[in-house]
Amino acid sequence: MSINAHALVTGESSLKFENNSTGRIILGSDSPMVIEPKDQYKKVILLWGSLDIHSTVEEVIVVSGRVQFKKGSKITKSLTLMGGSYEVESGADVKVEQIAFQKPGILLQSAKTALEKARNSIGTIAKIIGIILGLFFLWIIGLFVFFFFPSFSKSSSVLFSQGLKNCLAAFLGFLAIPILSVLLVISIIGILLLPFWFFFLLLTFVFGYLSAALWVGSRVVPNFKRYWAGALRLFVGILLLQIIWWTDTYLGDCLFILFCVLGWGNTLRYLRRSLR
Repeated sequence: MSINAHALVTGESSLKFENNSTGRIILGSDSPMVIEPKDQYKKVILLWGSLDIHSTVEEVIVVSGRVQFKKGSKITKSLTLMGGSYEVESGADVKVEQIAFQKPGILLQSAKTALEKARNSIGTIAKIIGIILGLFFLWIIGLFVFFFFPSFSKSSSVLFSQGLKNCLAAFLGFLAIPILSVLLVISIIGILLLPFWFFFLLLTFVFGYLSAALWVGSRVVPNFKRYWAGALRLFVGILLLQIIWWTDTYLGDCLFILFCVLGWGNTLRYLRRSLR
């Protein structure tokens, strides 16, 4: 039997298992879910959330949540309620004798509790995975940058020793951004160059962040001569910078901004020296 589930709407905390051969679907979501008239399912199991049914189904089991049978919907077998609630609109074909209330067993209650805990942690797990992937992506970019521009990695050593110069370069850079952007906007050729201009700015910000991260990592990781020492310092620096940012305190925010400003100013000075 052909199963069409495109009408099901799920949110960040959602779960869905579908078996096309048996026509069975198990689902739960914090966002409203809808089974449209064109969707065909034999057995629908609702773990949690709100589900509106517009089509014909053989059997519906509600473990938790709320199911609503809309006008034109039909149950050919049974509606079993182990928890949650149901509502039948006028024009829906759901007979009283088809409705049964059943107390869930110990195994099902345990599974329900485990699913509720997993449901609450889905968003957190997704954020953690996203953060890890983001840090790893930054680290890989940094490895390429420092591999192809070794002189840039050396320039990060003067991040604080030449802090005033780096701050001044960053200040002048921030002043130049709106001026140059306006000049590009008011010129015909400049409008075409705007995407490249913003991409260039993005690269300088990323380079500045990586420069600051390498400086921080170099102050924490011992100075030993190994081919992977630089990669380790960069990784530790990125991690420490993000921890400073995640502290969500005034001091942490100031330190993070200071490192980024120094790193960006150092990047601008490096570009100026390279273009001489």
